[in-house]
Amino acid sequence: MFRKYFKFTRKRMAFFAILMIAIFTLQYFLVGSLVSLQQVTTEAGNSNSAVIGILPDTEVIRQKFCFDRRVVLNSFSISFGSFKKSKVGDTLHIQVMDGNNDVVFSEDVDVKDITPNAEFTVNMDHAVVIPKGVTCCIRMTCSSEDTPYALIPTVNTTNRTDPNTYMSTLKMQTHAKSMNISYSYSYRQLFPMVVFVLEILVLFVIVFERMTEYSTRYYKMRQKELKHSKKHKRTTRKSPRNFVKWVLSEPKVLLTARILIIIFNPLFLASMLEMMNGTFLTILPNVWLFTWLLLGAVELLITALTGNAGIAMLVMDLLLFPIGLANLFIMNVRGTPFLPADILGVATATEVASTYTFSLTPAQFVVLPAFAIWCILIFRTRRKGIKRPIPKKLIRFAATVVPGIAIIAVLYNTNILPACGIQDNVWNKVSSCKANGFYMNYFINFHYLRVSTPSGYSEDKVADILKESDSAQTTTGQDSSATTSVPLTDGKGTTQKMATNASFTKNTSLNGKKPNIILIMNESLADFSLVGDMRYNRDPLSYIHSLTKNTIKGRDYVSVFGAGTSNSEFEAMTGNTMAFFPSGCNVYQQFMHSSTFSLPSYLKEQGYSCKAVHPSSGANWNRIATYKSMKFDDFITIDDFKKPEYVRYISDKESYKKVIELYENKGDKPLYLFDMTIQNHGGYLTNTNWKTPVYVEGSYYTEAKEYLSATHVSDQAFQYLLNYFSKQAEPTIICMFGDHFPSIETSFYEELLGKPQSEWDLEDIQKRYAVPFIIWANYDIQEEQNAVISNNYLENMLLKQAGIDLPRYNQYLEKLSADIPAMNVNGYMDTDGKWHNYDSDETDTVKKLLDDYEILQYGYYSDMNKDKMSELFQMKH
Repeated sequence: MFRKYFKFTRKRMAFFAILMIAIFTLQYFLVGSLVSLQQVTTEAGNSNSAVIGILPDTEVIRQKFCFDRRVVLNSFSISFGSFKKSKVGDTLHIQVMDGNNDVVFSEDVDVKDITPNAEFTVNMDHAVVIPKGVTCCIRMTCSSEDTPYALIPTVNTTNRTDPNTYMSTLKMQTHAKSMNISYSYSYRQLFPMVVFVLEILVLFVIVFERMTEYSTRYYKMRQKELKHSKKHKRTTRKSPRNFVKWVLSEPKVLLTARILIIIFNPLFLASMLEMMNGTFLTILPNVWLFTWLLLGAVELLITALTGNAGIAMLVMDLLLFPIGLANLFIMNVRGTPFLPADILGVATATEVASTYTFSLTPAQFVVLPAFAIWCILIFRTRRKGIKRPIPKKLIRFAATVVPGIAIIAVLYNTNILPACGIQDNVWNKVSSCKANGFYMNYFINFHYLRVSTPSGYSEDKVADILKESDSAQTTTGQDSSATTSVPLTDGKGTTQKMATNASFTKNTSLNGKKPNIILIMNESLADFSLVGDMRYNRDPLSYIHSLTKNTIKGRDYVSVFGAGTSNSEFEAMTGNTMAFFPSGCNVYQQFMHSSTFSLPSYLKEQGYSCKAVHPSSGANWNRIATYKSMKFDDFITIDDFKKPEYVRYISDKESYKKVIELYENKGDKPLYLFDMTIQNHGGYLTNTNWKTPVYVEGSYYTEAKEYLSATHVSDQAFQYLLNYFSKQAEPTIICMFGDHFPSIETSFYEELLGKPQSEWDLEDIQKRYAVPFIIWANYDIQEEQNAVISNNYLENMLLKQAGIDLPRYNQYLEKLSADIPAMNVNGYMDTDGKWHNYDSDETDTVKKLLDDYEILQYGYYSDMNKDKMSELFQMKH
């Protein structure tokens, strides 16, 4: 009976075995057990309401919390601030109360066991079940011999919410603040396991069923029955058995199934991917409709190429679904979505891929077997190739190509998508990907694969702007009205005047002698103390913070976060800004030319020997071709490091040893050396065994601990480098800056900035783009502890302190920085220290400066008439 419905051939059994091995292997490595206990730590209560009631020397604290699922609460942690134990009560009483205000857990803690400025974890002696959506609360009091309501040790709070107040039984003042309390609970997900078992059964049926083989036999039998029924005027008895026979024997059923699969395949593909991304329910209906049309057009084009709709669907699904999975991986490791420009950086990504981990939740994993079922279903129902005459082939080809191209052309070249509310958020690619879905977001970003010519651009216009800039410099010299400082808030919340690029002048202490120039771009270097206040067990950048003599340091606003290293070095070595390049692009990969005006090409004109160092593959980010374009003499890569020291990757100290080696063998010419380190590169789940780990006190950030510990070692390596050059007689200036902030826990940045990511405005967003920069010299230069610039001005800062005249292009940047102290891909800063989006509230002066800058940059970098541009900018190419 069993073999009547299932057919077990060697091919089918081999295919099923391979499929099962693949699925269970993926499950083992990506998920583990589908029914294992899931442990979760969350701050669910902080998004609800909490109140601190206060009277003089008397306190009661209550905080509401609830969860969006039924959970078993095992523990919670309370973040305590600074307090004196002599000023508070002796015993802290902690109670968990259910929705009826009944006490379900209580514990008394001796205050002597609580450490100030740290988290205290309450491990519950019995689990408490919290129903879904039920509001419970934590109540805390502190008693002493004199009173049951003594002062409570300071609990850290945040104004991240505007909660409903809860009046305690005592008539106390209430404050709308939320305590920093995190909750740990466990749960098992049974639904994914049930779905997974059903998927395996469906796969078994689809692979081994033999009922479809009976279709020809049933068709003949049905035709005989129909003739017999007509002859004797009888009707066929309705039954499930006869219905199955009709389904198998009726050609229209199979044809209808094929048509439905062809129509709904694009929608099914997008749905499976967005279910894995967790955005299935957040994408609006209009986005689903246009994504359906877009993928349908792609399906039509592939059908035209293959001549078979079934094969076309398989090709599209097996190509686009893995690309969607790549987006899920990239979102997890760097915090930004996969974009068209990233295709060109695949080789670079593979260099560091081994340090990242990728995992799926059980709910995400069950989509993979569902995808396999769908592909097998397409394969089993496909129509086998039919030989057709050439005219019919041409008609079928045109019938698929024309509408496919037409749909894509309309979506790409018209405003239909923006008119329907589907547009790219150039300032927040993550938000854009979540709102538009991966496939539509990826399609929209194809608009950013070329540099657009600025409005009003011409070679004559470039000449006019430069002439105007020269005239202004000649008549006024150093502009006394230029803004040389802006009011900004430091990491501790204090507003102070910070020096801008315009406040620094050309150094004359060397009397015309050219110093050695070392520019270091330190991988993922961030100084969080510049933008927020966090408590560490030790200062990760203690040496850098101690530098004062012949030192300029501060914040440098770059245009990338978490990734995109080469864009930062491009800005630093050309004076160009990513603000005028297509959103999400990579200049080195997409727009590099055979000749590029740059810092090394200019310094070669000044008699310098120019070298670059990178302790990794030289092929990363197309650097070999790029550095040739920039006129570097030599490029030292990982192949030139013999038995190097590793700290996660090749260490910063090892990189600096190579810098010293090149300096000692440089010859008579002054040296310009660009060094890109790699030690602090992500991912940050590598669990290095640090001798002196650095971590946030009272919090458990695994990635932040790894990162902070790595930067502490970088700080020590920088000290090693400066100690060496402080003893050298030759004048040498060293500039170090970070390429971008690290992609570590979002919760870390939320604590750093004091609010959840959903509430960040442009001012908050820019704080994650403010990398540190340090300029140090072994001769006299200006000194400043709190400077603020953007990455396109770093070249000016370095050349001025080296006593070298600025190129004509950089002279315009000098003028620009007086009115726009900082700018990056997100926006620009005004002279009051406020950030603005481009095309928003621009004064006439700012608008003209930005428009002229865009025209100059296009001529300086993108115009292919290099002979004319060389004449205008007075630089060799």
